[in-house]
Amino acid sequence: MWRAVAAARHSVGVAGRAGAPVGDLPTLVAQLELAARSADALARADAGRADGSRSHHREVRQVEEAALQVHEAAVASLHSVAVAESDVLLPAVRLEVAALAAGVRAATASRRPA
Repeated sequence: MWRAVAAARHSVGVAGRAGAPVGDLPTLVAQLELAARSADALARADAGRADGSRSHHREVRQVEEAALQVHEAAVASLHSVAVAESDVLLPAVRLEVAALAAGVRAATASRRPA
């Protein structure tokens, strides 16, 4: 459960620092961490049950599912930004490289003795 929560926190932080839209995901991560602490405490308290049953599994699964959804939302946001930025970059790079190569060829040709 804690790995899922840490992955959600990490992906939201990376997305935010990269300038991707994250909406209320940082707030949800804080709420997720609180829910994880409670689920973890329940799991620890429930561990000593004599009958061996575990009432905490539902809460742990819900926290893990929520963490996964937050993580996926942050990654999707980052992906959309990365695609948008790279889609316009490649044609611009090709144009600039071609223009520079043409300029270098022209400069080289003009320096040759006639």
